[in-house]
Amino acid sequence: MPGASSWQWKLIRDERAAIYADLLALLKSGVAPDDPRAMDVAERARLSIDRWFYPCSAQMNAGLADTWETDPRFEANIDKQGAGLTKFMAAAARANAARSQKA
Repeated sequence: MPGASSWQWKLIRDERAAIYADLLALLKSGVAPDDPRAMDVAERARLSIDRWFYPCSAQMNAGLADTWETDPRFEANIDKQGAGLTKFMAAAARANAARSQKA
């Protein structure tokens, strides 16, 4: 976010950390990515992007999920929170996008 102050970056960092922690807890507890709880956290992640960076529809977020999985830089960054988190988060984002089309 160009021109963001240090307190805004702290908010963004803390928000993303909470999202990753919640997704990782679901992953570790065996929840499927298309479970409503995982999709709800994926929606929080999408709204975070939308709020801080650029408009991000659920469909756009599902497209970003492809990047997370195919670009090793994204996968390395996300998976440092916990092994397998990238794939789980991407699947939850896609499931959330599918859910939003049904609504």
